[in-house]
Amino acid sequence: MLYRFTECYIEDHTQPAVEVWLNAQNERQAQKKCAAFLSLTWDVDASRIGFGGCRSERELLLDAVEDIEAGDRRLVAGGSVGNLPLYSASPVIWFLDYRKQCRLLAAYSAARSHARELAALFDKRAFQAKARGDRHFETLAWQARQYWHFATSDFTTALE
Repeated sequence: MLYRFTECYIEDHTQPAVEVWLNAQNERQAQKKCAAFLSLTWDVDASRIGFGGCRSERELLLDAVEDIEAGDRRLVAGGSVGNLPLYSASPVIWFLDYRKQCRLLAAYSAARSHARELAALFDKRAFQAKARGDRHFETLAWQARQYWHFATSDFTTALE
């Protein structure tokens, strides 16, 4: 089963936190594999690796705010505001076979495209709110910036 760790880091924070995807039989095995892989990647002892938010593919899809028509991009959402997904621009490391990497690449591409649509929508709403003198335009503009940030981030540069 596919597992997603939303935040992995070295305890002394000498490396920026990353999102990690890997395949495992259960969450316990996923944590062990993640620690071992990152230990080798970052050349540190596995006991120094910290984790945040481990979720299985099943959990991610069940908790998604979007309908099944959104497809695998539902895996990429890190939460929601109302009925809209939130996306994180964290660097990503995939410890997966080629087929699953291709699947996630397509999911991230779809999510980035969706984020561009949402950013444009929130830009428009912010502009309209500002024109009306509505103080909430700042919140709308902030939401637009968050979606633009994800849509334009190169999430695959975690190992540089």
